[in-house]
This record gives sequence, C-alpha cells and structure tokens, in this order.
Amino acid sequence: MKKGLIVLLVVALAAPALAFKVFTYNGKIVKHGDSQLPWTMRFNQYGTPDCANEFQQLLNSLNAWSNVSNQKFRHARGANTNTMNRGYDGINLCVWYEPEYRTSYGQGNWPWSAGAIAVNIFWLQDVGSFVQVVENDVNFNGYNYTWSDSGEGGKMDVANIATHEFGHNLVLADLYDYASRDFTMYGYASFGETKKRTLHQDDIDGIRFIYGYPGVTLQEFTATPREGQIRVAWKTTAEINHAGFNLYRREDAGGDAGYVKLNRGLIVGRSPYEYRDEGTAAGTAYQYLLEAVDLNGHRDRYGPVRVQLPSTKLAFALAPSYPNPARTEAVITFALPEAGPARLTVYDVSGRRVATLAEGPAEAGEREVVWDLTDDRGASVPPGVYFYRLETPTRAAARRLVVAR
Repeated sequence: MKKGLIVLLVVALAAPALAFKVFTYNGKIVKHGDSQLPWTMRFNQYGTPDCANEFQQLLNSLNAWSNVSNQKFRHARGANTNTMNRGYDGINLCVWYEPEYRTSYGQGNWPWSAGAIAVNIFWLQDVGSFVQVVENDVNFNGYNYTWSDSGEGGKMDVANIATHEFGHNLVLADLYDYASRDFTMYGYASFGETKKRTLHQDDIDGIRFIYGYPGVTLQEFTATPREGQIRVAWKTTAEINHAGFNLYRREDAGGDAGYVKLNRGLIVGRSPYEYRDEGTAAGTAYQYLLEAVDLNGHRDRYGPVRVQLPSTKLAFALAPSYPNPARTEAVITFALPEAGPARLTVYDVSGRRVATLAEGPAEAGEREVVWDLTDDRGASVPPGVYFYRLETPTRAAARRLVVAR
C-alpha cells in the first residue's frame, strides 16, 4: 500500500430521507478527479460458474451509469485479468469469490460477512479540496449466493447487484430508508430482483451532484486546409452553464512547445462554430485544442486535432482515368486549388449526360472518384467512348475514356 493512501471498505447490499447520499471523509467529499475519467474496470476472467453471460451484464451495469446525460463521469471496460488480488495493485477489479476457485486458482475463502452479497473496497488519497479515489475493487460473494444473468428466483441477478456496486464506484452511498426502496442505491436486495438494473431519477441526481454538468457536449471537432488557411470547425449537442470557447494552436513538430491562444475574447455564438486561422505557413503541420469555459470559470479541453497545409497551392487538374479501357470500373482523380462548388459528370459521344459522379460543395485538395460504369438510373452503360468533365464556377476540363465489356 502506498504511503498516504486511505482504505475505505463498503459492505454493500447486506440484509437489513435522503434522495441520495455521498461518501465523505474528514468532512470532504469522496470522488474521482476529472483527469481520472473514464474510470476503467477490469473483470476477472473466471467470472462465476453459475451463469454464462455475467460479463455482458457487468458491461451493461457500467454503461447504465456512463449513459446518464449531462454529467462527466464515465466508466470503461479494460482487458480481462486473471488476478484475484483484493489488495492495492493498480487494477480496479471485479471478481467473484467461489468455493471451487479456492482449490483451482488458489483464491482464499470469502473473508467478509456471509450476509454481504458484494463488498467494494476503495483506496483514497486526500488531494486538498476533496478526497480522490485511486483504486477500487468489487468483490461478489459466490460462497453464500448463487448468481443468475436472467433474474431467476432464488438467485442474485448479476446486473441488479453490479449496477448498485458501480454506483459505489462513483461514489454514491447506500440508502436504507423505506422510501428509497426502488432506488438503485437502496441497500437491500432480494433473490430474483432486477429493478436495480435501471437508474431511478434520484440516482441520476446523485451522479450529477457529484460530477456536475459538463459545460459542453462536443459532437465534432475538425481542422481542414482551405484557401491557404486552416478552417477549424466544431459542433455541440449541449451547452449548459457555458460562457464560451478558447482555441489554441501549436506546430506539430513532435516537441513540447506550448500552445498559443488564437482568440482574444471568448468565442461565443451558436453551434456550428468556425474559426479561420490565417497565421499559418505552407507545408507546416499544426495541432489545435478547443477549450470550453463555463460560467464558474471551469475549463474542459478537447482534442487535439492535427492538420497539415500543402507545401504549395494545388493547381486545378483532371487526371487521366484508369484503367482505360475500363471493364468494371474507372477511377478518376482531380484536384481543386480552393474549396467551392464542383461537378463531375460523364457524357456519351452525342453529348448526352450519362452519369453525375460528384456535385456540390468540395474541399480544396485532391479527390478520387470511382465510376462503376452505370448511368444515373443504375443501369450498366454499353461499350463505347465517353467523356468525363470537371466543372467549377471558374474552370472546366474534360477527358476521354473507353468502356469495354
């Protein structure tokens, strides 16, 4: 055990208000730091011999908490492990204690009360403003209880108990008042019970209380070359208590050079957002970080995204197709020096349009289009000579190709 760590033992769901309760230590709230998320749990590979789908049920229970909207906490599943060590070892472990494992794998007896269905052990560290979880192990009692993945009578349901235990992971405490009997964090469970598989609104309120509302839910963050500049764009699906954004850039040279903030004041507005970075050099690669600032001054960073400007400005070009003659398909490559509307069409020798291969807004750069030798109705074109034509508002070019069957 590392110096300075605190051990907290949570005996959960033993046989025998508030909407939710949180763990505290010396008057400070116990929780995970933002930099620790997602919190990765690893399952002991032996599971329980009582049922076949316990790992899927454990994963469903992790996701039940991760999928709560408008909060920062996230679980993740790591690789399975063969360790059964319930001591501090850097692994957040889910493990069953089973009588047969005592001889098969050298596991010890169930060391806690026979009435405890599961026990959650935490290792904590005081970091000043709160007490931080540094590791936790979830131990399931296979000595005194039989397990089911389908809510069978006379057995404990894996997802029912695991969802409760993973509520302790983040770090909600047991509730014992009768009014809370339908909550996930209610401290009693019965055979065949499944109601704790899903979260009650008060359980959801608890996780949001501990981990707060993220200022921003980011859907997309991209950086693309455009007209000798870099277009940085992002979309959000939620902005709660949000003040604005900062955008940072650094050269992607593989070193430790710091990021430089590009904007003077906060970037505000509505999604989608766009920033055009003009202070870039041809042939240089860059990284961008996006920072969301909430009304309380809390900052969350997203990225980085990487982009490289071309060494020189591309010329308008339409390359010869290949193969030519084409029997099953033809590959057509073209280059646009700047973004804008473009259209690539195929005509027969009479000048009749046969197929439209690309039409609409196009980014600057090279692009490859594959023609499957069908017309706009999806019918195969007959053998013969065809012409493909690339058009923009200011330029046009055409080339010849032969279809042979």
